[in-house]
This record gives sequence, C-alpha cells and structure tokens, in this order.
Amino acid sequence: LNFISTMHRLHCSENALAACTSVNAAEIYNAPDESILNGLTSMDNDLERIQKSLDNYLELKRQTFPRFYFLSNDDLLQILGQVKDPEAIQLHLKGMFEGIKRLEMHPPDPLCARRHWQSVAMISSDGERIPFDKPVNHIGRPEHWLNTVEAEMYAATKTHLAAAYEQCRAKGTKKEKWVKDNPGQVTITSGCIHWTSQCERALADTEDVNEALKKLRRK
Repeated sequence: LNFISTMHRLHCSENALAACTSVNAAEIYNAPDESILNGLTSMDNDLERIQKSLDNYLELKRQTFPRFYFLSNDDLLQILGQVKDPEAIQLHLKGMFEGIKRLEMHPPDPLCARRHWQSVAMISSDGERIPFDKPVNHIGRPEHWLNTVEAEMYAATKTHLAAAYEQCRAKGTKKEKWVKDNPGQVTITSGCIHWTSQCERALADTEDVNEALKKLRRK
C-alpha cells in the first residue's frame, strides 16, 4: 500500500523534479526525516526480506519432496496454495515425473467408505495405465502424500514387471498378446531380462555352447 500510494502521488505530479522534491515521505511513514528515496529503499529492503523468507520456505518443501526441484517457484506456490484440492497437482505431474501425465483420482465418497481423495493408478502420456497395489490417501500436505505416491509408483511398476516377466517365460504365451497386455517400458525391460537369462543359460551349456547359441538365435 505504501508503494502504491507513493507511485500515485508521483504520477499525479506529472513532473519528475517536482515529484521527487515536493512529496514528503513523512506523510506515508510518519517519520519526518525520511525522504522519498529512503522510503523506496525501505520498501525494497522489505521486499528482499520477504523474498528470502519465501525462498527458505520453498526450499524446506523441496527438501521434503525433492521432485519439487523440477518446478518453478510459481508452480510450486500453486500446488502449496491449493492443499484442499489434490487435483490441482495434475497440471504439474509431467514436470515432476517423466512419462506420467496424470493420476487416476477418486474424490471422497461416504457410500464407498472413502473419506479422502485417493489415487489408484498412474497414466502415461500415451494412455497406458498401471494400477497401484493399494490406493494412496491424500491426507495432509502435498509434499507428504506425494512421497507416498512416488513409493507406490515404484511398487506398482515392480509388481507389473514381475508379472510381465513370468508371462514372457510361460510356455504357450503369444508374443502379440503379451506385448498388447503390458505397458511398453515393462514389456521392453522384462523382455531384456528374459533374453539375458536365456543367453546366460546357453553360454553355460557344458555340452555344446555353439549349438545352444544357434538354437537360441533361431528361437
């Protein structure tokens, strides 16, 4: 308000020399020995202190959830300013998690005994969906439940990777169906694991390594 009042007085003067010599800062600050320059300097110092305090506050939030370091201060403030609306995080997920477009969220519903917002799956930019092993309740500050979401992402990916690997190893598995039934990165990773294990098994063949490798190549 002090800054706005000072700028209004200066603007109304329409003369830089007159404005800077005739407007008395004492009218704003109740301090008879302060000039316009001192008044503006004081405002600037206050702004720097506020900015420093804000930076320290955001740094604490980023230390709690390190993926906040990928976001600008403005984006982080938007998240922290909408604590009661977990869906506000959706716009910023792509900045924090590579390949993740949004979370599948459900609002509170007394009929389902759901008292809080919940995330039940993660969805990629390509539309691939991986359900979580267990729902994540959005309780408390975003930096806290986002850590739980991240842990559940790892757990769900591990579960689906193990399942895809077992499908790959199973006899009678049709490759086309296996590829379509699993997310791309899970398919690639489990396929690489299976291929590596088969190569190691062929190389360990004590009878005829060359024949084992040729047979694996044909397969």
